Amino acid sequence: MTEAEVLANLAAIGYVGACARKILQNAVEYNNGHGKGERKTTSKPDGTGNPYKHTRPDPKDSRRILRKNPHTGKEQSEPKPEGYDDWWKKKHNR
Repeated sequence: MTEAEVLANLAAIGYVGACARKILQNAVEYNNGHGKGERKTTSKPDGTGNPYKHTRPDPKDSRRILRKNPHTGKEQSEPKPEGYDDWWKKKHNR
């Protein structure tokens, strides 16, 4: 085997190894964010969730919001938290 053949084989092996590494890396990243069961990601980098998730303004009282209870699925009326109006307008481009 000549030196050129050895170098060509090493280049091919290196390329295949790099491709395999990228495939495995993508699979790990996908599974970290899309696994079933326990969630692996949060809505914010600091680990806190969105306090306005599953809410909407109360149509009967402008000082309150309706929040969906995650256990029962029913909406409950709560006092409007500070900054809610700004968040709602930004979210709905108003």
